[in-house]
Amino acid sequence: MLGRYPHRAMTLLSRRLGPIYSIRLGRRQAVVVNGRAAVRAAFSTAVPAGRQLDDRPDFELYRHYAGGCSISFGRRGRALRLHRRLARGIIRRLITSGLAEEIIEREAATLVAAWTDDRHQHDDRRLDPADGLTMAVSSAIYSMCYGLDASIADDPEYRQLLKTKNTNGDVFAIAKQV
Repeated sequence: MLGRYPHRAMTLLSRRLGPIYSIRLGRRQAVVVNGRAAVRAAFSTAVPAGRQLDDRPDFELYRHYAGGCSISFGRRGRALRLHRRLARGIIRRLITSGLAEEIIEREAATLVAAWTDDRHQHDDRRLDPADGLTMAVSSAIYSMCYGLDASIADDPEYRQLLKTKNTNGDVFAIAKQV
């Protein structure tokens, strides 16, 4: 029904049905919200309706991932909203203090140095920036969370988590059922 470009089909449906409507996607009923004003109204956590919609779908696979205690796939609630508000405040302070810029510049320089290293110039393979970018972004976030001197290199558990990111992504991509 939605075709190859579902976002376009849903936009056309919104012209006929209005900015908020529901449709069935497979076995699940879904609410579709179109337009900036409708999205702001629907997801504003200042109103009870927005707090109800501030959640993830209850997929079976998500309930079992990380014992159901994952911030990424866990159910939303008061604790997660508090966590998000605290994280936003910390990020804002990092940016205004200039520390975030310092960390990002350091990681960018490390990334460029790795990409321009002579050992890679003689390699027949083309440069795949995905792993380097993942490591640089993760390292920057790690330093922002644990301090400027903190390094991913000193945390074997975190490095292992980054190595398994593709495996987990593949599992969720295959198992995601609407």
